[in-house]
Amino acid sequence: MTTYQVNLARSLIPSASEYWQDSEKRRLLHVSASCGNPCPPGHSGVHDMRSVLALEMDAVKKVLSSLSIRYNSLSPANRLPSEILVHIFTFLQVADPPSVIEDDSHPTEYDIGWIYATHVCHHWRTVALEHSSLWSTIVLDLGSRWAAEFLRRSRMAPIAFRMVELGMTTGVDVAGTIKEHLGHIREFDIAARNAEEVHSFPLSLRGAAPELEKASLHSNFRHWSDTIPTATLPTDLFGRTAPRLRHLKITCFRFSWPTLAFQSMTHLDIKQDPRAPRLDAELRDFDHCLRALADMPALESIKLDHALPSLSPDVAVSFRTSVTSRTTLPNLHYLFLQDHVVECGLMLEYLVAPALLPTETRVSFMLDPAGGRGSTYILPWLAAQVRAWSGSTIRALNIYSYKKDLHLAAWDSYSLGKDKSPTVPEDPPSPAGKSLLELSFHGVTEGTSEVFAELQTICQLLPLDRLETLHISGCGRTCRTAQECITLFGNCQHVFHLEFTSFYERAFMKALQARIPLGTGNDILFPALTSVTFSEIEFTYEYKDVDERVVRWLYLRSLLMPLRRVYIRKSAMNREMRKRIGEKVSEIIWDEEDLNR
Repeated sequence: MTTYQVNLARSLIPSASEYWQDSEKRRLLHVSASCGNPCPPGHSGVHDMRSVLALEMDAVKKVLSSLSIRYNSLSPANRLPSEILVHIFTFLQVADPPSVIEDDSHPTEYDIGWIYATHVCHHWRTVALEHSSLWSTIVLDLGSRWAAEFLRRSRMAPIAFRMVELGMTTGVDVAGTIKEHLGHIREFDIAARNAEEVHSFPLSLRGAAPELEKASLHSNFRHWSDTIPTATLPTDLFGRTAPRLRHLKITCFRFSWPTLAFQSMTHLDIKQDPRAPRLDAELRDFDHCLRALADMPALESIKLDHALPSLSPDVAVSFRTSVTSRTTLPNLHYLFLQDHVVECGLMLEYLVAPALLPTETRVSFMLDPAGGRGSTYILPWLAAQVRAWSGSTIRALNIYSYKKDLHLAAWDSYSLGKDKSPTVPEDPPSPAGKSLLELSFHGVTEGTSEVFAELQTICQLLPLDRLETLHISGCGRTCRTAQECITLFGNCQHVFHLEFTSFYERAFMKALQARIPLGTGNDILFPALTSVTFSEIEFTYEYKDVDERVVRWLYLRSLLMPLRRVYIRKSAMNREMRKRIGEKVSEIIWDEEDLNR
């Protein structure tokens, strides 16, 4: 503001004050004369006078509001073009969405989030109300009044329905609202919370959805009662008209595979309750599944959790002998399968994805070796994976075993621990580089030969001759005898680092101590071993003899090929145990978490 403008403003202040004071006096004289003022106390004219003055105050408030609007219109914020304000509001929508305040001690309260910005001034509010797209994301958790108001403000803009807390009661007729607005819904993420919604939701999805890009439908009800049958999606899902649909996620709803075949689909995510029986004829027909996937050539990501058609081993064998052609998905870059091993093995065998890298394939198999459902069903796929590594080999391997679960992960490299600072212990070697393989098995019986049998089947196909770091974790029992350990890892002549996490097997310790003829000129397991890590192990406390066995192994090793370094991490160990270990190796690196024990 220039000096002239400042002086002008100062000269106007007294005149403005005089003007409004003079106007007030003249107006009040007129009002008093009209009402016969003064009135004695208790006279009816007093009430009339108060009513007239109330009208005058309302009029003054409107004048003040008008002046405020004019004043605010000259501020820098009100000079922003509407397009810029809309962009700002759009960013605020993501950063601060409306939400429900969860507090058991108070009634339901709401945080209106970005909407606070529309209360700054009249101009901002007007801009927000004029742009229907700003109101197109409707959070159903906020209740029916919010939903109705957002729908009114969004008009016919493409809208998105969302539930932040998928199990929360909203008071909104979700099925009816979806059905009414399906023609201009861009996205929805909803959950059925009771038996009525479980069966009404699918019926609301039979209309055409020309704007729909992303759909996510959940059923939470099965988790509460297994007596309610799983609802089925209609065969005419979205009226078979959803040309923009790219993302589809279904949780605990039955379906027929042809129902899902939309050519525009890029991401398919289906999760079923593994306890639910798979009775639909469509679900038993594996050919329908493959054909449906073939009708979605744009697929880039597939996640199927207990969603594959159920097959017996005999049916799987007959399927392989049929003339069914393989399904090619040229754009597939990510695949996650979790199901019974027969179904997974068949899907992996008949699905061709030239762009899919082994690093982007995650599979988790349910095994039943006693019922003839072992890991042999995935061997053709696993052999193809190994061939696809293009010269890479396994240099780091993690094996995790716990109760009925077995997990394997492999990498083509490893990283050496670096000194962080004089006060921070050095880290042991760890997997690095490219992930080559990640497999999970469920259903193996602990304490039997099943774990070893499945591991042996898999390890025979894996190139472990260049393995350099081996990490074994979990409380499972991978091997029952020293000979089983030697069978699995006897050819791993280059392993220089071994790590145990929450793991102790007497059989493994016996194998490490054994003098065995390996036919390679070395008569001990892991002859290249130079370091070992013990992590999260209760020395002395959990197993009475673990400390003695570890010390004995280190002693025997020191007589042949002594270790240079032992890492102790997050393990219960007293000073005496540390001293005994330190006498057998050149260096011990301990985080000293249990130093005072």
